[in-house]
This record gives sequence, structure tokens and C-alpha cells, in this order.
Amino acid sequence: MIDNLDIRSMRVLIDLNETKNTYLTAERLDLSQSAVARILSKNRTTLNDQLYVRIANKLEPTALMAELLIKLPLIIDSLEQVVSTNFDFDPKSLSGKYQIFLNHPTQQLFGIDIFQKLSQAAPNATWYLKGWESNAVEQFLDDRATLGINYFSAHYPKSIVQQTFAEDKFQMFAQPNHPLFKKSLLSWSDICDFPFISLSVPSWDEKQEKFNHVCNALGGVPQIKLQTDSISLAIQAAESSQMLLPSSLRICDPSRTSLRPLQLDFDKAQLADTPIVISYAQKNANKPITKWITDVITSLYKEKVAHA
Repeated sequence: MIDNLDIRSMRVLIDLNETKNTYLTAERLDLSQSAVARILSKNRTTLNDQLYVRIANKLEPTALMAELLIKLPLIIDSLEQVVSTNFDFDPKSLSGKYQIFLNHPTQQLFGIDIFQKLSQAAPNATWYLKGWESNAVEQFLDDRATLGINYFSAHYPKSIVQQTFAEDKFQMFAQPNHPLFKKSLLSWSDICDFPFISLSVPSWDEKQEKFNHVCNALGGVPQIKLQTDSISLAIQAAESSQMLLPSSLRICDPSRTSLRPLQLDFDKAQLADTPIVISYAQKNANKPITKWITDVITSLYKEKVAHA
């Protein structure tokens, strides 16, 4: 009977529709493959249906399972919302694995700080901090990931909250002995003769649209000497040469590098600020764990700014 369909079973059945594979579902839900196979077998008996059938080496849902996939996520969300409001949240009670996406600048500059704050408050949990992925939004919506940090995106659906907690500035950086520091305000003609480093930031400015927008607005075509998606390589190259690095203040944090921003005589609209946001599914906005992690990250960034 349906009485045997528990929440863990529901999560497994939902995830199998994503992975089409018991091994991948086991990995994503932190279960053994045999446990996933047992859950699937048990629910086939309970519901008197195959639920998933193997077609071309992939598990595909039956007609009954397709209908269940419409209802089960709503059932889980409703139950979690009701139950979560009935308990005082204590991070020490957390166990299991929690996945958080961090864009590359955050991962490199603050990843260890975020881990230490979370693990100190919730020592029994496993924190999976990983680089931002192209399907991060899908993982927020199906509860495979709790939340993530990235720059604001105008392309996310309304079902994703983007909570601004910091601002970033797009600036031009150079090593302290660079000859351009002899001038107080620099125009495009002052800087265009120097070679540039093009830093491609995965999941945010991979195609260098922001950099190209600034160049187009200023009416110049820069000489790109180095192009890379490595933040550390870009910073090291700028620190050891006269190459200029257009980047954000968070990436080239003066407390962590010797690079310093040039004083540019550009219209502010051409060097717009970029909000840094915590992203998560709207349906999870009121969950205690979402609020708690958001508060931890926000407080951490305030501490970093205060001591910068």
C-alpha cells in the first residue's frame, strides 16, 4: 500500500528521473547503490508497477511514475514547510551532506572561511562546497543543492531568489610600480597602449561580455596579451609585469594581492557595480537551514569588509 512510500523513497524516485541510473542517484543522495536498488524494488512491490524500465541502458519512468513525478515534489515541499516551523533550529543537530555552490572568486578567496564558520556551528554535517555549475538552478529547485553564491544574473527564473548581500566593483588593476600610477586620472588613451590580461570568470563572464562592454563604451580595442580562466594566474601575471588586469574588487582584493586599482576618468555607467547574491529556490526561502546559512555567509562578509 501507499503507506510504505516514505520521504526517502520519494526522493530516490524523483532523482532517478534525473539521473536515469541507480549508481548516479546513490552518489547524489549519499546512499549506497544497493540501498537505491532496494528502495526501487520495495516501491515497485508497494505500488504494483515497475515505476522505471530500462530503455537503451537508461531508466525511464512508466506512465504511473510520470504522474507521481508531478505530485511527489509538491508533497515533500509541503511536509517540510509544515515540519520545519514546528522545531527550534539548532545547527548542531544537522547531519548528512549539504551542497553549496560557490563561484570561482568566492571559492578561492573565501571558501575556507565559509567552511570553517559552517563546520564550527554544525560539526556533524558534511559540507560539499563546489564550483558553480551550469545546472545549479535545477539543483536548487530539486533540492540537490541548498544554495549558492554568484554574481546577479538577469536570466534566472522567478522561482530562484537572488538575495544581494554585497556589491562588487569593476576596476582596472596594476602592480604598484606601474608607470600609470604617476597620473591621477587616466583616460582610455592613457591605458590603451599597455597590454591587457583577459580574465574569464566561469559562470559569470565566461565570454568576457562585461570586459568587452567597457571597451566598446570607451571606443577602444585592447591588446590582449594573456587570456585565462585562472584567477591566481591572472593576478600573478599582473603582479610581475606591466600588464593591466580589468577585474572586480573582490577578485583583486587589496588585502590579498599587491595589485591596486587605477584612478580612471571614466563615466561610472561604463564601470557598473555588480551585486553578489545568495541564490536558492523560492520554495525554500522560509526553511530554517536556508536562513541560517544565509545569515552565516552575510555575517562573514561583513566581518571581512570591516577588517579590510
